[in-house]
Amino acid sequence: MPAPHLSHELICVGTHDQNDFHANNARALHDLLTGGLGPQRILATNLSGSRVPVAAVESAFDAAADRAATNLIFYFSGAGNASGLSVTNGAIQPETFERLLLRSPAASILLILDLAIGAEPDRALLPEWLRRLVASRPGIRAAVARATRIGAGAENEGLGRFTAAVISALDAAPSDLRFENVRFVSDKLVMEHARANLTERWGLENFPLEIGSFGDLPFARSQAFAPVGQASILSVASGKGLSASVTWSIEGRANVKTTLRYALVRQDGTQLADASTVLVPVNPLQKGKTRVRISKRAIRLVSIASSSVFWKVSLVDVRGRTLAESTVERSSLG
Repeated sequence: MPAPHLSHELICVGTHDQNDFHANNARALHDLLTGGLGPQRILATNLSGSRVPVAAVESAFDAAADRAATNLIFYFSGAGNASGLSVTNGAIQPETFERLLLRSPAASILLILDLAIGAEPDRALLPEWLRRLVASRPGIRAAVARATRIGAGAENEGLGRFTAAVISALDAAPSDLRFENVRFVSDKLVMEHARANLTERWGLENFPLEIGSFGDLPFARSQAFAPVGQASILSVASGKGLSASVTWSIEGRANVKTTLRYALVRQDGTQLADASTVLVPVNPLQKGKTRVRISKRAIRLVSIASSSVFWKVSLVDVRGRTLAESTVERSSLG
C-alpha cells in the first residue's frame, strides 16, 4: 500500500558558534509543528547545532522535492546577508537557494527567517536576492525579523524574540482555514499575531517584514477554536502534609503546554488553597506522575476547615479549558 501523500514538509536550520539560541530556535519550531498542533501528514527535518554543512541543507531540499508535499516550510535561524544564509562551512548562496526552491513542486512555500545581521539596518533583512527569490515563482512568501535573544529568567528564555512570538501566536490565534476537516491557523494569521506579540512584549512594531502573498498555507491547528487532544487524571493519592501524587495521561498534545492545576477545597466547593505546574509531554501518548504540594501557609486554613477537605485536580489547556478533572477526599493532614 503506497504511503499517503504528504501535506507538509518542514526543514528547520539553526546554526551557531557561540550563540546556541539559533539551534534552540530551530528545535523549538520543529517540535511545535511535529507535535499536537502540527498537521498529521508532515515530514520534518531538523538541522541544528554547530555542524550544519551546506551539503546537508541541499540534501534536505532535494529529498523534499522528491516527496512533493503540497506545502513547504523552511525555517532558518542564524546569520544572513547579501551573500546568502550562513551555515557551518560557508553559505547557502542565493543561486543555490533559488535552484533548490524552483525544483520544489510545492504549491505554497513559506520562508521564516530569524536573521542575525549585526549592526546592519533593518533593510538588510530583505536583500535583493531574497526579493528576487520570492518573485521567481508563484506561491513563495517570506517573513523575516532580526534575531535577538531573550535573556535568562524571562519567559521563553534562550529563544529569539521573533521565533518565540511565532510559537506564542498559536496560543491565541483563531482559525481562518479549514484543512482536512480541522480548523487551522494560516501563515498570514500566525504572522499577524506574532507581530502583535512582538509589539506588546518588546515594542517591536515593524517585524516581521513580509514579502509575497500570505494566507493560503495551513500552518498549525487552532487552539483558540477547539482544545487539542485529550487528557485523563488516572489517580490522586494524598501524601505527607499537604502533598499528593497525581497520575495523569495526555494524548495528542505532544510539545503543547498543559497546565496541571491542584487545589484543596471544602465539600461545598470553597477553595482553601491552590497552585499549578506546567507539563509539556514529548510523546503522542504520555503518562506520568507529578508530586504536588500546597504551601505550608495554607495548613492552618485546612486544619480549621469545618468539613471534609478534598483535592481538586485538573488538566487545562492554554485557553483555560478543562481537559480532565478529578476530586478526591483527603481524610487527614498526614
